[in-house]
Amino acid sequence: MVGVKRSSLLGSLLLVAVAAYLLLPILASLLFALATRWDHTLWPEGFTLEAFHGVLSHPDFWAALSRSLLLAVGSVLLSALLILPAALAADLAVPRLRPILEVFSLLPYAIPGVLLALGLIQVYAPLPLPFYGTPLLLLFAVSAVAMPFMYRAVEGALQTTRMKDLVEAGLTLGASWPFLLRQVVIPVLAPGLLSGSLLVMSLAFGEFALTNLLVGSSWKTLPVWIYQVSNTNGQVGSVLAVISFSLTFLLVGLLLRQGHGGGMTLVPGNETLGEVLSRGAGRQGS
Repeated sequence: MVGVKRSSLLGSLLLVAVAAYLLLPILASLLFALATRWDHTLWPEGFTLEAFHGVLSHPDFWAALSRSLLLAVGSVLLSALLILPAALAADLAVPRLRPILEVFSLLPYAIPGVLLALGLIQVYAPLPLPFYGTPLLLLFAVSAVAMPFMYRAVEGALQTTRMKDLVEAGLTLGASWPFLLRQVVIPVLAPGLLSGSLLVMSLAFGEFALTNLLVGSSWKTLPVWIYQVSNTNGQVGSVLAVISFSLTFLLVGLLLRQGHGGGMTLVPGNETLGEVLSRGAGRQGS
């Protein structure tokens, strides 16, 4: 019993230490963002929301935030558009394609963002195409880095739900492919797609290295604007860091809620899968 209590106490202390290590810098940034002056005392001399008001009323902040959101949403759509058909093909028709997808899904982990950006610059800069230095190139680069997160989420949903058996059962009952995609495949994969989308959005929203090297100041996203402003005004940089942390935590909270919420129902309404497939077969027959 004594050993168990010591282990529990040690685990609690370790958890507190890790929490303090992660939260103290964020708390310090928040205090500095709210401080009227904090340069020669242990505690801020006063608190004010003037810095937050200045940032939120600045037009460059909203422009950078909208660009970051646009990049995040575009990365989600492009990743889902490329990964979903490939994962379905590997699971349903070409199982030999799965090891290849596994390898490609690991490549962005092995290549640092700086090297990826330099490689893209070396490839596209000499070409006589209006592609280098544009947001479109940044979108493709960020989507490539974020694709492993989407692939893992979709592949996990495919393996958990045994999609091949569901599709074969539907085809045996006479359901058409459009019906299966609309009533079975998409609802079954929706939790995985949602989890992958939140992961991709979190990564794309905070991407700095690729954005700074590929487009720089010509298309400032929120991380790039935070970096530039922090070099001239530390308090404004702290305000932007707090806002960025808050948005990231919001996305993570949505992801955790999705993970603990039990996912989504297999099919819409109160119908069983057999009833849905039979209804699809009836429509196909009529």
